[in-house]
Amino acid sequence: MSFIITILAALLVFSAVIAIHEFGHFTVAKLCGIQVNEFSIGMGPVLWKKNHKGTQYSLRALPVGGFVALEGEESPESQQAEAAHTVQEQPAPETEASVQPTGVPLNEAPVWQRALVMVAGAVMNFVLGFVVLVILIARLLLRRSEQGRLFLAAGKLRRSPLRRLHQMNAASQFASTMATMLSAGLPVQTVLGIVSQISDNYVFSLGVRKVKEGVERGRGIADSMEGVECFPKMLTEMVAVGERSGSLEETLDVIGDYFDHEAATMTERLLAVLEPVIIIVLAAVTVILLLAVYLPMFSMYGGM
Repeated sequence: MSFIITILAALLVFSAVIAIHEFGHFTVAKLCGIQVNEFSIGMGPVLWKKNHKGTQYSLRALPVGGFVALEGEESPESQQAEAAHTVQEQPAPETEASVQPTGVPLNEAPVWQRALVMVAGAVMNFVLGFVVLVILIARLLLRRSEQGRLFLAAGKLRRSPLRRLHQMNAASQFASTMATMLSAGLPVQTVLGIVSQISDNYVFSLGVRKVKEGVERGRGIADSMEGVECFPKMLTEMVAVGERSGSLEETLDVIGDYFDHEAATMTERLLAVLEPVIIIVLAAVTVILLLAVYLPMFSMYGGM
């Protein structure tokens, strides 16, 4: 399942890179007044198209990039678009103005304009790479600062679509680690200090530090946890039960296993929802690809 998700993610990234590359050709061609017959997202059969100011904008079935068809360009896509564009130049009078060419052919444009159009795609890819690099550097710098780490961790627990899963994982780590160290005979303050340092989520780590400060002032663990938002209510209540019953280690071990099981169950449910969707998408792509290959062959044989 993870292999299929990886393939789909790679396909999505590849399509985005190609689409941005072609958008660079399209933008510069428009700015230079060169006729763009078609700008397409995807390949294969056309699912949707719209003519606007002499250019056909289309969405195609196969999500594997796209292309720009320029008037006067020697490529299969451009020749096909030119042929369709020539047919469209003689429609009904009320639609004639919307499909008339608005620019010059590429082979009639000045050399410097042709050169700009050709290098525009590569420039857009460099721009994309620069933007991705800036985002990665910004994320790295955020992780090194107090406010940045707090922002990223709070996003996982409060704004992320998987915030409940992140919260259960953090709670499970807290309970299981506490149970193991308390069973080994370590003092509560020492255990809380260690847990605050090894917690994967920084908001949870700060919460454990607040609990440690409360314990050092003479309060109970559960009482100190009540004023901290990141702890699930069930975790706080079970800690209180364990403190009152004198079996805190066993209670933490049980609640840690519970959160582990809940997190695993939620992960399995998410995968169970994604699996049929991915299978349907792959099946649709396969069918469209086969149709794109065989329909022209059947049409050719039918015309013989």
